[in-house]
Amino acid sequence: MSLKKNELENLTVKVSDWIKTKSQFAKTVDALQDEAEKNGLTTDDLVDILEMDDDEKKNLFRKSE
Repeated sequence: MSLKKNELENLTVKVSDWIKTKSQFAKTVDALQDEAEKNGLTTDDLVDILEMDDDEKKNLFRKSE
């Protein structure tokens, strides 16, 4: 595979940006997971919440009166 110098530079920049984005995403996910654990939520709890329908979520997050 032969690329011109500018094509290789452009590709390198794009790959670098993609890696940075993935790295930041992973850090964000880790931070969210840590916060959830501090609040007593397990990974299974979070999966269950994601699988709930809208009405179930509304009931779960409804403030006590």
